[in-house]
Amino acid sequence: MQGHDHQEMRIQRSRVLSSFFFPLKVVADTSSLILLTKASLIIPFCENNNIYVPEVVFKESTSKSSSDGTILKRIFDSKKINLYLNPSNSLSYNKLSGGEKEVIELFYQIKADCILIDDKKGVSLCRKFKIPHLNALLIPIFLLKWDIISLEKAHTAFNKLITIGRYSKKVIDIAKNEFANIKR
Repeated sequence: MQGHDHQEMRIQRSRVLSSFFFPLKVVADTSSLILLTKASLIIPFCENNNIYVPEVVFKESTSKSSSDGTILKRIFDSKKINLYLNPSNSLSYNKLSGGEKEVIELFYQIKADCILIDDKKGVSLCRKFKIPHLNALLIPIFLLKWDIISLEKAHTAFNKLITIGRYSKKVIDIAKNEFANIKR
């Protein structure tokens, strides 16, 4: 079984970083935006990619009276994240909530490269619909690979995301493998 897990991780790795190129056109979900804010990666990520969100994500991520909501509000105000008010309502899948449904609809509408999502149910739906997706734990790896942040900042953010995110051991192991294999 151990050999199978290693082979599976290598296959996963080849699908993760090698299939995305900088800059990305990304539709982001609320949980991922908040995680990137807490890990101090939201600004470099938004400044170096094209980030889009539906209105429901904007409302969820900025309605909090926390410092994260305040930071995200400033980022939206500075137009570093593109707000779509009404994604097309063409997806009929009754297991989707408003936010997840609008994120997936917006992905199709703007022909994005991927969805940034950390919600387990949302990730499952991305897999079901064969939608390319990332989680926040991979973002410090991308930013390091693209020479946007330092190795020290990437390590700090990566460890913080492991601590505050609700990632499975498998997801953490895949991300750690990705991090270890960055050629610097």
